[in-house]
Amino acid sequence: MSIFSPKKTGRGHRVAALVGVLGLLSGLLGAPWAAAEPLSAPVRQQIQALVAEKESRTPAQRKMDSQLLYALRLSRGQPVAPGVTLSRIGAQADSDGALLVDVDATVTPELLEFIRQAGGQIINQFPHFRSIRARVPLAFTETLAAHPEVKFVQPAVEAITHTGSLNSQGDRTHRADDARAIFGATGADIKVGVLSDSVDYLPNSQATGDLPPNVTILPGQSGIPGSGEGTAMLEIIHDLAPDAELFFATGFGGNANFAQNIINLRAAGCDIIVDDIGYFNESPFQDAVIARAVNQVTAAGALYFSSAANSGSLKAGTSGTWQGDFADGGAVGAPVDEKGGLLHSFGNTTYNTVTMPGMAVTLFWSDPLGASTNDYDLFVLNAAGDEVVTSSTTTQNGGQDPYEMAWATASGQRIVVVKASGEARFLHIDTIRGQLAIGTDGNTKGHATATNAFGVAAVDAHDAYPNPFAAGNIVEPFSSDGPRRVFYHADGTPITPGDFLST
Repeated sequence: MSIFSPKKTGRGHRVAALVGVLGLLSGLLGAPWAAAEPLSAPVRQQIQALVAEKESRTPAQRKMDSQLLYALRLSRGQPVAPGVTLSRIGAQADSDGALLVDVDATVTPELLEFIRQAGGQIINQFPHFRSIRARVPLAFTETLAAHPEVKFVQPAVEAITHTGSLNSQGDRTHRADDARAIFGATGADIKVGVLSDSVDYLPNSQATGDLPPNVTILPGQSGIPGSGEGTAMLEIIHDLAPDAELFFATGFGGNANFAQNIINLRAAGCDIIVDDIGYFNESPFQDAVIARAVNQVTAAGALYFSSAANSGSLKAGTSGTWQGDFADGGAVGAPVDEKGGLLHSFGNTTYNTVTMPGMAVTLFWSDPLGASTNDYDLFVLNAAGDEVVTSSTTTQNGGQDPYEMAWATASGQRIVVVKASGEARFLHIDTIRGQLAIGTDGNTKGHATATNAFGVAAVDAHDAYPNPFAAGNIVEPFSSDGPRRVFYHADGTPITPGDFLST
C-alpha cells in the first residue's frame, strides 16, 4: 500500500515508499552453539567489579538507571566501581549540575511539589501514563528515587527521526497525480495528522505556497526549536493530497508525550496519522505506551503509518541487530570470585563485534514491561577486549523494564551480555544504525509493529521515477527489517505462558 512519500531538503533524493512490513518467523535462532572464546582476565575483573557495585546498591539506588548512578558517583569524586573507568556514560549534567530525567511514578501534587522544592522543573506530566519528565539537579536523583511514590528514575529517553531528506518525486512514483486526475482524490474532507520533531520553517513554507495557511498545531506542541522535519513531512502530504486538512504535534518530549499527542490528534478528528519517530526504549516484545496509543486510535477508525526505522537488514548485509535465545557461554567467574553471572555466547565467541558504529547499544529480553524478574547486564569493551568502555547494569528485581542501554560505540568494539541472575530469555540487541559482525534479522520494533499500524520501509525514488513504483523496486539497504516476535499482550500477560524463547 502506498499513500505518502516524504520529501525534502538537499542531502539526497530518497523517497520512503509505504510498504507493508511482512515476514515469516524463522527457527534459525534456535540453533545450538559452539564452545565460546573466553573473555580476557582484565575484562573479567572489571565486569566483576561492576557486578559487585550493583549488588551493593541501596533500595533507592535499585530504583535508578545505572547511567544515573554512574554519573552521580563521578560527581561525588567516586569511581564507578573499584578499578573501573568508563569512558562513556549515558547521563550528563549540564553546567548547572542538572539534567532531564523520566520518572515512572504515581503522579500526585505532593510528588510534583517535592520535585519543585528541590529546584526541579516539571517539563510534562501524565498521571494516566505514570510519567513525569523533569529537569532536576543530578545530586537530587537518589533522593527522588527514594520517594515512596517513585518506581523508577532514568535519564530522559531519547528519540530519533527516520525520514531523512527526501524529494516529492513520490507524487509520480506513488501515482498520486493519477489518483487526483482520475478519481478526484485530492484529500478533501480528510484530516491528516503528522508527528515528527518540529515545525521550524513553517512560515517560510507557507509564504512560498508549499503549505497552506491553515495548518493546525496542537497547543504547545510545535517542537520548536528542532530540525523542522515535521514541516518537510507536511509539505509531502500537501503535495500528494492538496485539499487535506493538516495537523501537527511533536513526537518528542518523551514516550508519554508522544503517546498523548497520538491520542490528541485523533481527538482533533485526524483520519490518518503519520510519524517518523522511534524511541530507543520501545520494547520489541510487548506494546508499550506509544504502541498502546496507536492501538487506541486505530480501534477508533484512524489509519496509522510509522517508519520501520533506518537500522539495516540482514538481507542487505547491513544488520546492526542480534536476536535469539540466551546461550550459556560460561561463568564470568575467575579470576575474581566466580559470582559474576553467565556470559552469553554468540557462537564461537562471547562477544559481538561492532563493524560500523551506531548511536547506542540497547538490550531487551522477553520479560514483561515493569515486571522483569530476570537480570541481564550489558558491557561494551574496547577493540582489544581488555577494557570495559561503557556498561549498563540497572537492577531488575521485579519492578523494572527488561532493558539496558549503553552509549555510542566505535568500530571494533565488542558487545558482551551477562545474565546476572534468573532464567534464559529471548534477547534483542540493537546498535541503532550501527552494524555487527554477527547479525540477524528482526530490527523493526515498537509502535511501528503495532497490530493495525502500517510499517513504512524506504525505497529510492530514482529506481522508478518518472515511472510509478513497481514490484522490482527494492527496499533501501538502510531500511529496517522484520519479522517481529511478540511475547506479551499489552497488559503484560504472556501470549505463550511458560515459553519465552524462540520456540
